[in-house]
Amino acid sequence: MLKLLKHEFQKQFSRLIGLLILLVISEGMFVIGYYGHNDQVMGRGLAIFAFLTIFGCISIGIDSILTMINDLSNNHNYMLFMTPNSGYKILGAKVLENLISTLGLIVICVLTMIGDYFLVGGKSQYLINLHINTASTASIVHSFSYGLMIWLALVALIILSIVLSLTLFKDAHHNFLLSLLVFIGLSILMSTIYNTIGRYIPSSGDNIYNVIYTIIMIVGCYVTSATLMDHQLSL
Repeated sequence: MLKLLKHEFQKQFSRLIGLLILLVISEGMFVIGYYGHNDQVMGRGLAIFAFLTIFGCISIGIDSILTMINDLSNNHNYMLFMTPNSGYKILGAKVLENLISTLGLIVICVLTMIGDYFLVGGKSQYLINLHINTASTASIVHSFSYGLMIWLALVALIILSIVLSLTLFKDAHHNFLLSLLVFIGLSILMSTIYNTIGRYIPSSGDNIYNVIYTIIMIVGCYVTSATLMDHQLSL
């Protein structure tokens, strides 16, 4: 598992380093603009930094999807050290790399923005004071945790779509398009099941139902994908 995780990071290393370099440059523009009293440079640096943050999170996910399609289309990619690996390990390494890279980028960007806030804090009347209390902290943690679950469910559904498309259309071209079509079909199916069951759930239990359904969806997609990879795809 660790060898597979290392393998995944090695494939993404150059892209992640390039993104970090661009973030450092944009942050440098912000700091130079602040100390040089140049609002135009400062604003551009902040705008570029915000764009790179959003673009970085999206690009990490998209690149992982494209890499996975390519890896599974070429059977030799996961024959590391002449040892075949199970679908569970392969998918686990893929999801962990994506999760660590995305969360790492978010943490770096949030800490940088907090640093920027305190850099200019108290000197601009337009800044909103930060008021942190137990209720707001709990709300933030809850929202972040649920958002993470939704992200994992989305990744699991995308992975299942890729594996299904490669299983059903082994010799077909345009794997990305086929995976997209399968993903749309699965999304409609999952949404239909969710809404059908949800009709019988009282409104007071909506939050619990959302969490349980999301967890079942994540586990179900993961197990199904790994099983298909082990029995239908030659890795």
